[in-house]
Amino acid sequence: MWEGKGLSTNTGMNQGANLPTPSSHATSEQQERRHHGSSTKELHKCISSAITMLAALLPINHGAEVASLFVTDRVTMLAFIVALLVYFGSYAAKILQAHDNPDLAEVMDKISLLSGTFALNLELLITVPALGWFAIFVWSICLAIVVSKSYHQSAVEVRRLYQSGAEEFAHASDKLKELFRNIIGHLTKDAELQNGLPV
Repeated sequence: MWEGKGLSTNTGMNQGANLPTPSSHATSEQQERRHHGSSTKELHKCISSAITMLAALLPINHGAEVASLFVTDRVTMLAFIVALLVYFGSYAAKILQAHDNPDLAEVMDKISLLSGTFALNLELLITVPALGWFAIFVWSICLAIVVSKSYHQSAVEVRRLYQSGAEEFAHASDKLKELFRNIIGHLTKDAELQNGLPV
């Protein structure tokens, strides 16, 4: 009789052990983020090496210095430089925010990947125009898909940043008000002391 109860208790404990716990869910989420981070790191390496390789080929293909490309393909070169700056800036922001704010780091990672691939497409457009236009067309479709999928996440992150900025601004204004009150109080006391009035 007792053995049967012990068996049923052990069975119940074994069934309970199979249920997912919050810590195992958090661990699987961390593992998924780690895997995603390593795959995007490889993608960033590929993008940066491809950008460097195509940048080295630009003068060879055109038979002139890169400075002359600002004359022949001025708009494309300016767009390329802006995309490159956005790529490196957002990638640096992603690295800085990786531990403090993983959600913002993920958004920055998407921005850096999109701007990096756009810079690569612009280099292709200068080097091989037909291939470049096709790559920009494919990139535009990918951009539309990414924006539609991450709209909700971006809206939540922007709202959170706005709220934290508003709280910081309110805190700073309270500190400034307190500082001005203290300054005015000290000035009033000094004026009363100089006039010989009791404080």
